[in-house]
Amino acid sequence: MSLENKLSQLTIYVRYCYLEEPYWEAFIYHYYYLGVRNINVIIQNKKDNDSLNKFFYPKDLLINIKRLNKDLRPNDTWKNINLGKEKKNTKYLLAIDVDEFLYFLNPHLELDKIMSKKNIIRIPWLMNPISNLSSPNSGFFGSNFK
Repeated sequence: MSLENKLSQLTIYVRYCYLEEPYWEAFIYHYYYLGVRNINVIIQNKKDNDSLNKFFYPKDLLINIKRLNKDLRPNDTWKNINLGKEKKNTKYLLAIDVDEFLYFLNPHLELDKIMSKKNIIRIPWLMNPISNLSSPNSGFFGSNFK
């Protein structure tokens, strides 16, 4: 079973800073491959916006840029987004960072089954820092959920 379109009913919210430019293309195409066609990007300044405009995006991918006050602390940006209002426009909403990638280890798992009768799920996460170790066991599980 293909993983394409696994997340076709999902809208992503992501906070972006120009310093995350090295991850951006991989982030975009990873979620595009999984079926995401709507990404809301939170930025805070012109430098972030200029950085986003350096990339080419698939024609059927909607990138909606939401510029917030540059004086907001990065963690306070989420408090200024009405996710409840945005949820009305999509079946599922995912708030995620640019360096976070969801993987389906079970290709038969369906998002609707995971979300059945739930408003929110907690996803266990694995930190796998870039290193010169070739072992697949070089990462570690996070202490809480995303």
